Amino acid sequence: MRIAFHVKGEVGSRAVRALLGEPDLAGIGIWKSNPRLPHDRRLGPIDDLLGYDVLVTDDASVKPMLIDAIDARIPLVVSADDLDNSAIAEELIQAQVPALIGANLRSGLVHALLAELRGSFDEVLEGSVAWTEPGRPFRLGQGVEFPGPVGPLWAKETDKEWFPPGPVKTRRLRAPVEGPWAGIVITLSGLVSDGIVSRTLGVSDDREYLSALSLAAGAAAMARNGLPAGLWWAGNFAEPFLEAATSMGLATAVFEKRHDRTAAR
Repeated sequence: MRIAFHVKGEVGSRAVRALLGEPDLAGIGIWKSNPRLPHDRRLGPIDDLLGYDVLVTDDASVKPMLIDAIDARIPLVVSADDLDNSAIAEELIQAQVPALIGANLRSGLVHALLAELRGSFDEVLEGSVAWTEPGRPFRLGQGVEFPGPVGPLWAKETDKEWFPPGPVKTRRLRAPVEGPWAGIVITLSGLVSDGIVSRTLGVSDDREYLSALSLAAGAAAMARNGLPAGLWWAGNFAEPFLEAATSMGLATAVFEKRHDRTAAR
């Protein structure tokens, strides 16, 4: 795969480093940016997007890269999620270009993990999705036990529009935390072939690492698999997204608890 990358900050630089570890990488062209990166024969500046599989950026200002992707007729992957989705989607469909937005921790990795866990049930009855974000911790709220070293935090419900819809009755909880660590906890209860189970999935790691990994996984998944024209989230193709993230070092833990069938009545 050949990836064009506009690097804005540390997340972009770390995403490039993560992609350099992929065995099928043919090259990364640095587009309209001049980051400090390791020396690698597959890495260098470019002035043309011809021959590249995808254009990627960690820049919050998406419009310039959107224009470049449409002009070059190549897929776009961005970490930003606070976008005018309807306007962008229309442009992409008209140009026959796909774009993955929100390739980040909160609406990329969380969304993909939720989609994967949801797929392990015949029917989801209820659940919660909790993630950390930088900030002063709440003093009250709903207690969430994140994996160490994050640990227990107070969380509050959110209805932010950037987070894609989840299963019915799934609560979305954000938990501010200070320091470099980030965590995700997803708990779903539902029906499986032999009864009712609750499954909890947990992730905990350095925040910038998880953010960079999410962007790199989105880039690799798009380059390898592609998507139809339009606007997409990581949960729309969770399997290749998480396959790429896992190959780059994502570690998750899943715990299961079985319930009596009468619990669903």
